[in-house]
Amino acid sequence: MLRTLNFVLAVMTALSPVMAQLELGPLTIAGSVRPRALSGPYAVSRGGAPYNDLCENAVVRILPPDGSVTLTGDNTGSTDTEEFGNPVSWEAFTIDTCATVTVSYCGTAPLFELVYSILIVGCPDFIANVQNNGTELCTDGNWVVTYESLPAGTYHVPVLRIAGAEGPYTMTFTSDVCDLPPLNDICVNAELLQVVQDCGLGTVAGNNANAVINGAPPCATTASQFQDVWYQFESGTNTEVVITVDPGTIGDIGVEVREACAGPSVFCAVSETSYTVAVAPGTNYRVRVFSNNDFGFGGTFGICINPPTGVCDAGTVTIADGGTAITACMNGGDPITFQQETVSSATLALVLTDAEDTIVSLLSGNVLDPTALMPGEYHVWGLSYDGDLLGLGAGLPLGGISATGSCLDLSSAPVTVTIEICAGLQETGLSGGDLTVITTGEGPYFRWNGGQQTIGLELFDARGALVVQRTLTVLPGHGLALMPLGAAAAGLYMLRVTGSGAPPLVKRVFVP
Repeated sequence: MLRTLNFVLAVMTALSPVMAQLELGPLTIAGSVRPRALSGPYAVSRGGAPYNDLCENAVVRILPPDGSVTLTGDNTGSTDTEEFGNPVSWEAFTIDTCATVTVSYCGTAPLFELVYSILIVGCPDFIANVQNNGTELCTDGNWVVTYESLPAGTYHVPVLRIAGAEGPYTMTFTSDVCDLPPLNDICVNAELLQVVQDCGLGTVAGNNANAVINGAPPCATTASQFQDVWYQFESGTNTEVVITVDPGTIGDIGVEVREACAGPSVFCAVSETSYTVAVAPGTNYRVRVFSNNDFGFGGTFGICINPPTGVCDAGTVTIADGGTAITACMNGGDPITFQQETVSSATLALVLTDAEDTIVSLLSGNVLDPTALMPGEYHVWGLSYDGDLLGLGAGLPLGGISATGSCLDLSSAPVTVTIEICAGLQETGLSGGDLTVITTGEGPYFRWNGGQQTIGLELFDARGALVVQRTLTVLPGHGLALMPLGAAAAGLYMLRVTGSGAPPLVKRVFVP
């Protein structure tokens, strides 16, 4: 029986190579599907549907270890026989060992703009769906979908038919054999976890996809096909802890806690992501994270152990008027005052990071001077801690902060601070109408509307770093790409143009 079946599309827009994943119930898309006349060997007696309109008719390709298989097909005329909510046809592959598999539509013409990015286990009775670990674009604009550490077995690929994804297709399956089972596949090698106050700073990555099949835990509803890995923790002074498992690709999660590897089971539960467990102070416990392969598969996850919410709480950070976002000027802006609302009795502090949450500095008090910052986006986070803070150097990741005491907590969200160059414009010289910035899927494009003159162009990224600097003589109608083709990362940029001795003209540039 299929417990949860979420469908995901990898989506490409016409002008912007931005990847998004949309969870769909049945899929509803504005517009109509454009049916095409059927041709080729796929027309059969089922009303013109392709031979693989039913999943049990899919040709199962044997995918060799560290090898690839390429096939061609045509989804014209496919129907919704499996009640996905959209018409699909089916391809399939089988692997005889754990492998990371990519499913590539590269070479498909016309382009397939939308594809399903899940795999299905079990046909015609679906057992489970396998979520992907990432999508990317081929050089021709088609999609490549990656599935990490798939256990040996047979997997079906639903090929979506919809406007923008209909007709002949090329599909390549490629396998990369998994590494050996993880070291903590056995209890005696259990990985040590620290009991932390904030899972935002203390979540550890795990993966049981290549773990050896073991016996059933006491809370299991079936008796076979369990993959597990082991952790251990010291309870310290705690009488209760919360074990959080943040699922990546792992399916049908369960957690068991033991007093020792061969000791009694003190807790066992399934199908949740957070488990509250009573513990004895000063005791070492073993934690078994498992997946029931009768309903899902092993995969990636994050695990964190922390005490129940209490006095170590970083609370909520806002600006003085209660807002969570503000724009300020680097040239003459007023200081920004923050407030941190919490019931914590620990020490409080505010940390300034860039947009990628790389540390810039620890604020002195609760005030930020915008004149000390370059243009771009910044975050202000709240901390609650005991003892001394470590890992606070500029350029270090926010997640690397630690404390010598027993308390360390990070606010659930930051205040976003956008720093701009705020320069007035004289009546002569440059004006807002002198130039136009056009956002395209290949990057920002600049067009000059003013008179002939020599200007300077400077493009800053969200961190205030200078990305492009050019001096050129422009004529009316002059245009050029601000960055090399495809070199613009998604985000907010700031364009500054100088010329004729006037103050600079500043424009925001959005790259999707």
